[in-house]
Amino acid sequence: PDIRFVRLRAAGEVFCAGADLQALGGQAETGSTVPLAARPIVLHALFPLLTRPLVAEVTGDVVAGGMLLVTGATFVVAARTTRFSLPEVRRGLFPFQVMKALSAFMPARMALSWCLLGEARTAAELASWGIVTHLVNTPEEVYPAADQLLAQLREGAPLAHQRGIAAYHQLNHLSHEDLYAELLKLVQTQDFQEGLLAFREKRKPHWKGK
Repeated sequence: PDIRFVRLRAAGEVFCAGADLQALGGQAETGSTVPLAARPIVLHALFPLLTRPLVAEVTGDVVAGGMLLVTGATFVVAARTTRFSLPEVRRGLFPFQVMKALSAFMPARMALSWCLLGEARTAAELASWGIVTHLVNTPEEVYPAADQLLAQLREGAPLAHQRGIAAYHQLNHLSHEDLYAELLKLVQTQDFQEGLLAFREKRKPHWKGK
């Protein structure tokens, strides 16, 4: 309950997370301390379970499976010239999951075209599709911009964020009646009472997440 946000950063110069190509090719990894998964891990299936704002702080080029993380994030902060590429077809593979994830932002044929051609697109190009939400001029500006974004998010009520994100993940299955019922649930929370009182008293609210 104490976790308000999740910040996602790369550990190196490239923002990438995907299949180990050598492992897919049958070469066993040596010296790994990571236990084997009990079943295949489908990364994008995990995002609907996360009801906190997920901020992807992209300071390096996004490659292959890194696109899944980007499309699953709530906010994506990146420099205008940062490149996003899907090179799978040049390795004899195809980014099936990325194609499906991209189709939520752009026409399915455009997503297919990108996957087939394996081209690189810039963050500035992807901002028009909503894949990148916050553009900065240089990679060095990404973290400060994310700090400012989180400060802005902290002004909102935690439960409102969480239930709003949960509804977002289910929008295709929720009617307006369902969404109205969700609104009435928030009316019953302590955060709503605090927000109303703070509005009357012209002060900042003190959220409890209850």
